[in-house]
Amino acid sequence: LVMLAAMWCNGSVFGIQNACGVLFVSMLKTFGSKDDDKMVFKTAWVGSLSMGMIFFCCPIVSIFTDLFGCRKTAVMGAAVGFVGLMSSSFVSSIEPLYLTYGIIFACGCSFAYQPSLVILGHYFKKRLGLVNGIVTAGSSVFTILLPLLLRVLIDSV
Repeated sequence: LVMLAAMWCNGSVFGIQNACGVLFVSMLKTFGSKDDDKMVFKTAWVGSLSMGMIFFCCPIVSIFTDLFGCRKTAVMGAAVGFVGLMSSSFVSSIEPLYLTYGIIFACGCSFAYQPSLVILGHYFKKRLGLVNGIVTAGSSVFTILLPLLLRVLIDSV
């Protein structure tokens, strides 16, 4: 169960992050024109900032994980990520997405992602390499499936 939960966490974080191409096209249609080079650049920054913030926050997340434990840190991260993603759905221009999606959501993802890898060492000693490989493979499975799901959801919404 620990392995499956970590795989779900890894998969959902990087599935969403790696589906930024689908989101990029949708943001261009919603907020601007794909013919406007300035808008394309501004839109690309949303996904880039988000991916960068996940790894930029990792040293801070490591301190929180040591202080509060994996479970509390991950739950706090999931809550922050949810707030960031939910608030992203209410924006009316591209610039607020830098804060809501690029920073708040990504920091929440970071706070959920890092403990999902740390917890594996607490439960698995002998087969840690295998379990770590299965967990990280979850992100590739989600990366393949989530853009398909997002395309259907974007078209229906």
